[in-house]
Amino acid sequence: MTCKVVYLEPIGSGGVKSELRSDALWGAICWAIRLLEGEGALQQFIQSYLNEGSNPCLISSAYPYSEEWDKDTQSWTKTHFFPMPLLPTEASNRFKAEGMSAEAIKIKHRELNQDETHEQLRQVRFENVLKGRKARPEVDAIPKVIQRPMTHNTIDRRFAGTRSIDDQGQLFHTDDTYLQNLQGERSGWFFLIQGDIHLISAALRFLEHFGIGGDRSTGKGRFIIHGPNNFTLQTPSDANAQMTLSLYRPSPEEIQAIQQSATEKNFNYQLEERRGRTIWRKNKEQGPSKRQDEAALYFKEGSIFPLFENSRPFCGQNPCVGQHPAGFDIYRYGHAFMLPIKIN
Repeated sequence: MTCKVVYLEPIGSGGVKSELRSDALWGAICWAIRLLEGEGALQQFIQSYLNEGSNPCLISSAYPYSEEWDKDTQSWTKTHFFPMPLLPTEASNRFKAEGMSAEAIKIKHRELNQDETHEQLRQVRFENVLKGRKARPEVDAIPKVIQRPMTHNTIDRRFAGTRSIDDQGQLFHTDDTYLQNLQGERSGWFFLIQGDIHLISAALRFLEHFGIGGDRSTGKGRFIIHGPNNFTLQTPSDANAQMTLSLYRPSPEEIQAIQQSATEKNFNYQLEERRGRTIWRKNKEQGPSKRQDEAALYFKEGSIFPLFENSRPFCGQNPCVGQHPAGFDIYRYGHAFMLPIKIN
């Protein structure tokens, strides 16, 4: 399988407000297109996901990579890490021996998947899992995504000092997300893209200066962005299932097709509810107004699906989660970045 890869090399502390999931990356790219190309170009970009027969840009969630200095080649060598697929659990035979029905086994698998923490695999082992080989646990150290609380203060720019309300300081705390570098290595994020990327390159150059995600004014979300570059994944030619590398919101037709083809082996997943917020400014005198968008339910990255009838690379939908006061609809990304996988 061939696609494009984009690398996010952290600047400074390398922190982000939250992990860079596919919907957050897509939203940042939309903002960049709007600011660079104008509202008309953004509307065309969004519409490309709604038109039948179009070839829109598909985006995976971001995953860590590490770089180690190679003394022989005198260059940095990258190692990519991918999520462990949500494969059938080893408890299947025990459930069958206990006389559980196929539907009850499916429910039990989902409960186990919800409780289990799935590790990440370096690319070579990930490709082996895609080809149906048994997953070997990682024994080497990998970059770990960590969260730590950070204390912030509110600044009153008029008096060049900290702000005080009712003689009380305005300290507050946020959880910052980082990649923990290993000794002798450096790390960053990468994500994959497919389809029409003619607007993406300029948007990425803009985001290199603008930042990605929240709290950019405090230094979060700052990256040197490399790519899009060519990227190859070794995938099986005899796949009997598929997995997603992005958050996936299936269409009603896809849900029906999945249900008709699902078994306890080829349908294992985790669910996650995602919700954003809309911020706008009514006028110059008033501050910004905020409103929570409607929640949308997604399949998480690593979820496994059957090769349902009419399976296609372009599946999923971008749900409308509200309407902006200016009158336009608000969409959240929900298309799957599917990879073929063989389940024995």
